[in-house]
Amino acid sequence: MRHLIVSALLALSMLAADLAAAASAEDYLRNAQEFLDKGEIKAAAIELKNTLRADPTRVEARLMLGKIYVRLGDGPSAEKELKRAARLRAPQERWVSALAEAYLLQGKYQEVLDEIQAESNLAPDLRASLLTHRG
Repeated sequence: MRHLIVSALLALSMLAADLAAAASAEDYLRNAQEFLDKGEIKAAAIELKNTLRADPTRVEARLMLGKIYVRLGDGPSAEKELKRAARLRAPQERWVSALAEAYLLQGKYQEVLDEIQAESNLAPDLRASLLTHRG
């Protein structure tokens, strides 16, 4: 009986820690958006890293951080975050153009041609952007 009580308490404490991490991740993400709205890009990046430390599966944080890295000219970091977002099943239209830019920042021209396709089913503005990157 005592073993069951200890196990139940342990499970409850782990659940509470998971819920606290989720709340923290949400707070960090909200703070990051506020910093972005103010134009404080580096502060937003720090908050996004905190978000991902609390919850590595936050697709929105990965997308935002990847796009920030593109703006800062950090192609390798942008590529890493955007590919992780893609692996987490982020919609292609949310990351593909930024990934093309990340490749271009690194001089990875062949990757742009091999991996970035301007398919006809994409929104016209996105398709035009991808064709420009490929050009």
